[in-house]
Amino acid sequence: MEQLERSYENITYFCTHSPVPIIAITLDGIIVGANDLANDILNKGKNLESASFYDFFQDRYHELIHHSTVHLQEMKQSPRLLEVKTLHKQWLKLHCRFLSENEASLILITLEDITWQKQRDLLLELNQTVLNMIVKRESLQEILHRLSTMVEAYFVRKAYSSILLINQDKKISKIVAPNLPHEFIAPFYDEEVGEKGSCGTAMVRKEPIITQDILTDPLWEGVRTHTVSYGLHSCWSIPIFIDEEVVGSFAIYHPYSSVPTQLELEMIEMCAKLVGLALERKEGEKRLLHETEKRFKFVMDLIPDLIVFKDEKGRWLEGNQTAKEKLPTFQFSQVGDESKPLYQQYQYFLSQVEETDQLVLELNSPVRRELKFPQTNGDELVYDIIKVPLISEDHILNKGIVVIGRDITERKKTERLLERNEQQFKSLFDHNPNGICIMDLNGEVVSCNHSLEQILGYEFSEIKNATYQFVNQSDLERAKEHFNQSLKGISQEFETTIRHQTGRNVYLKVTNVPIIVQENVIGVYGIVEDITEKIKSQEKLKQTKEFLESLIYHSADCIGTLSLDGEVLHVNPAIESIYGWKLEEIIGKKYPVLPDAQREEMNEIIEKIKAGKDIIGIETKRKKKDGSIIDVSITYSPLRDGAGNLIGFTSVSRDISDRKRTDELLKRSDKLSVIGQLSAAVAHEIRNPLTSIKGFIQLFSDRIQKEYADLMLSELERIEVIVTEFLSLAKPQANLFLEKDPVQILKDTLAIIDTEALLNQIEIECEIDRGIDAILCNEHKIKQVLINILKNAIESMPTGGKLKIKMKNSDPFVKIEVTDQGCGIPKEKMERLGEPFYSSKDHGTGLGLMVCFKIIEEHKGLIEIESEVGEGTTIMIHLPIYKEL
Repeated sequence: MEQLERSYENITYFCTHSPVPIIAITLDGIIVGANDLANDILNKGKNLESASFYDFFQDRYHELIHHSTVHLQEMKQSPRLLEVKTLHKQWLKLHCRFLSENEASLILITLEDITWQKQRDLLLELNQTVLNMIVKRESLQEILHRLSTMVEAYFVRKAYSSILLINQDKKISKIVAPNLPHEFIAPFYDEEVGEKGSCGTAMVRKEPIITQDILTDPLWEGVRTHTVSYGLHSCWSIPIFIDEEVVGSFAIYHPYSSVPTQLELEMIEMCAKLVGLALERKEGEKRLLHETEKRFKFVMDLIPDLIVFKDEKGRWLEGNQTAKEKLPTFQFSQVGDESKPLYQQYQYFLSQVEETDQLVLELNSPVRRELKFPQTNGDELVYDIIKVPLISEDHILNKGIVVIGRDITERKKTERLLERNEQQFKSLFDHNPNGICIMDLNGEVVSCNHSLEQILGYEFSEIKNATYQFVNQSDLERAKEHFNQSLKGISQEFETTIRHQTGRNVYLKVTNVPIIVQENVIGVYGIVEDITEKIKSQEKLKQTKEFLESLIYHSADCIGTLSLDGEVLHVNPAIESIYGWKLEEIIGKKYPVLPDAQREEMNEIIEKIKAGKDIIGIETKRKKKDGSIIDVSITYSPLRDGAGNLIGFTSVSRDISDRKRTDELLKRSDKLSVIGQLSAAVAHEIRNPLTSIKGFIQLFSDRIQKEYADLMLSELERIEVIVTEFLSLAKPQANLFLEKDPVQILKDTLAIIDTEALLNQIEIECEIDRGIDAILCNEHKIKQVLINILKNAIESMPTGGKLKIKMKNSDPFVKIEVTDQGCGIPKEKMERLGEPFYSSKDHGTGLGLMVCFKIIEEHKGLIEIESEVGEGTTIMIHLPIYKEL
């Protein structure tokens, strides 16, 4: 039991003094140790011990955490990485390791806040989702509602979105705010826009308005009480534009005083633009509908058939030009009106019209009739009439009837003549896989085979007298022109689209062959081939090609094709974001991103490509336009032409520099953790015997030769320095960060180091820009870093030289550069700098530079090192600029 308690005490001590947020939990999820950093992340600074680890995360992640705990217990040494979301809506990455000490089995969990990265991903997802909805022509209401809900999920803290749209009178006509009370937004409907509140002011001034506190902001005078009564205390509003005209505003409300971060400001600006795009699409559809109506009426008037729209009572609503010319008597004397036609001979015709109108409405299906229409001069015209019920499930159109009529008087005469010879062609018609019809000189179909009925989906009784009824309206004139050419004795061929009886589109290849009898054209054979599957295959190939081109164009990876000589043939726009080249600059260049050091590697890759091999996910170095080198992952594949000949290769590359840097930081963090534990154990064990040895040497110094005694004491002092550096790593120290002037810190440090520089014949040049910003730091630790680095620089120039120091603002950092003229550091040693017990000096421990890295990391800064052998070394220290909130 004592061993178990001692293990828990050790774990608690380790967690409390860890430089990174860390928690120790039992296998049941009970927290037994946590440092202040972890307390701040999970519990807002309150102590976590004895609480359940699961209570701080959303329910949907409990099973994942439990499953990972079981896995760690079974696998022992296998670490786990999890991404989970806290009750405070923060995203955390959990680095979990199993630890067993004596009788205690625990899980050590390091916390990494990745909320910012997740917010950036959600921002991209929101943009893509709304753009897809706009492209798919989804309704404006659905787009705005989806946008609002996604935006509210984006924020870590509580937020409510609001979209206001105004009409031409500058009054609020629409409000989309899914999670704001209706009672809050209701008073704003039909309000005229003015400089009142954030939204009204943003629309009037045409600029973003950020209200941090509604209680004190003068813009909210008059609406402050109403707004605050619903618990809303801050509002960020962005105007929405279409063609530089304000059409509304996009706003975010918070139940507390708040200002947006840069990323949050980008998000609401992007949302305002997306709403503008959606509104612009809707306005475009209105214009298109108006234009379509005009075109429809124009085309209707061109159609030689009469077309009439009637209401459900049989009254004439609208007719095309042909109907107005052929039926002037019935345009105003309509069935269903109290007034009746003046001509008695029309009574039977009118009764047929009324009967078919009622039949169409009762059956709710098309009705076709041939009606004889008496003329005032005693003649009689025959019309082929089709009446179709006008039904609109979405209630856009009122219920009624569409009447389509064609004068078939002459065609009826021709049909009687052609019937005598119909049997001669029956065999050809019945057994031909293509649809065949016979058309008279007027283009009217007088006969067709069964194949044509199957192609069109109508029986012959429905097809006859309707040559162009099924032809796509845009192809109508072309079809007539081909028919007229056939009448001149010239065979014609064209493609068109028709509407099948089932409603689907059918693509046809139509061949018109003149029927010549005794050198006279008496009609036309129409030979119809169904090419729907062929067209669909072509369309599918086209869509696939367009999809692949779009996928490549919008890919975040750089995708390109190159010749076997390395000449860039084609590349997507990602070349600019990854390598800095513009498309027009890089096309035609040979291996523009290949560093000289990778030439041999590229030759090997080309040989593999020529052998037909794929090179997948190779990690290597590539050069940007500005000459900088980045880490990339590249996949190469052979590129062949239609005949299978190798003509080049494709390259898909991804910038993995950030991932490499992250891996290096994690690796360095693990090393610091291990060396901290080692230092605590070793340093204390060494110091006690070291003190005894040093005391005895001093006690018996009169019995030992002086040169030996001095040598032993010197070596013991060197051991004490190493132990002190050990303890600086192992012993956690309270950091008191204060606002300090980095220029003064540097001057104080140079005052300390000047004497040593003069003794070593080192000339120090100091170049400090004006207006250097303050930093938040522990002054003594920053001086320790500068002294270590300056001493290293002096030691690297044993024969003297020049030491240059520069300081300047490099937002968001203050940058300090220390450049020496020493021997330099070989590249193979650069990567290991900062590791414990590794030094480029003959007698160095490597701990001094490691301490420097640790101190700068505690200050949220960065150390970079550049060196050339024989030229010297430059160390760049980046410390964050202090900015008051």
